[in-house]
Amino acid sequence: TWETILLSHPFDIMTLKIALDTYFHVGNQNMLRDSVARVLPIWESSSSHRPLKSYLHGMYAFGLGETNMVLRAEQQARLGLELNEHDAWATHALAHAIEYTGRISEGINFLEKTQNHWQQCDTLAPHINWHWALYELEQDNWEKAEEILQNCYLNNNEVELTRLKYTDAASLIYRLKLAGHPCPSQLNTRLKQFLDNHLHDHQTLFSDFHHY
Repeated sequence: TWETILLSHPFDIMTLKIALDTYFHVGNQNMLRDSVARVLPIWESSSSHRPLKSYLHGMYAFGLGETNMVLRAEQQARLGLELNEHDAWATHALAHAIEYTGRISEGINFLEKTQNHWQQCDTLAPHINWHWALYELEQDNWEKAEEILQNCYLNNNEVELTRLKYTDAASLIYRLKLAGHPCPSQLNTRLKQFLDNHLHDHQTLFSDFHHY
C-alpha cells in the first residue's frame, strides 16, 4: 500500500518513512535501501531546497549501511547533514558507518562535536548516545559508557522506559557485564518493571531477544 502511494506521490516523506518502518520491523533489509532508491532520482531532479530532503538522504544511508554498502552509506549521511545539521537519522546512519569501519576515535569526536545538534531529537537521541557508549567501550572507557547509561536511562525515573530505551539499556548493561562492570541496581529495577509489563507483548523478535 505504501509503495503504491509513492508511485503517485514520490515526495510524500511520511509515506516513505512509514514504509521504511514496516521494512525495518519485518527485517526486509533490501527494501530499507531500495524503497528510497526508487524515489531518490525524482527528488534529485527537483529543487535543491525541497523541504525535508535531508531526511531522504539519512534514511537512504541507513538502508545502505544495513546492506553492507558502508562507504555509500557514509556519503549519503554526510549529504543529509550538509542539508540539515540537526538531522538525527543521518547522524545515526553516519555513526553506524564510522563504527563499521572501525574509526572509533573519529566516532567519539563526531558525536561529541555535534551533540548540540542531535540531542534535540528526543526519540533518537538516547539511541545515538548508546552508539557513543559503544565507541567508549571499544576504547575500554567503561566509566564514560556507564555515565551515558546513567544519564540516558536513569533520568525521569517516574516515566516508564520506551521499548527502544529498554533494548538499548539491556544491551549496554550486557556489554558492561562482559567487561566486568555491574550495572546500577536502580536501573535493574526499571528494566524489571518494563519486563513485567511487556514480557508477553511479542511485538518484535528484536525486543523479545533482549528480554533474555
